[in-house]
Amino acid sequence: MKFSSKARREITLIAFCLTSLSLLGMLIFGRGGYLQVRTVRERLNELRKRNHELHLENQSVYEMILRVQEDPAEIERIARKEFNLAQPGDWIVTLTDPPPTP
Repeated sequence: MKFSSKARREITLIAFCLTSLSLLGMLIFGRGGYLQVRTVRERLNELRKRNHELHLENQSVYEMILRVQEDPAEIERIARKEFNLAQPGDWIVTLTDPPPTP
């Protein structure tokens, strides 16, 4: 079957448009497409932020370990604060909240 040049041009244009639309759909919605890349980037940014927070926490714990190893007064301070320990002769005062009034 022979087509006129105008019909061939229209068929070629339609085929080109359909191919372009399908490729565009794959670029946006397909595996490795824009939406997936955007989701992965957001997750990567969240993980980088969490990694930075953990790095800061590790650094503060490391500094605390160094203080405990080097300063006996730091051990005493932690024992008093965390475990409510006292030396002989110390007075321990515990304050409570007043009862709520009706």
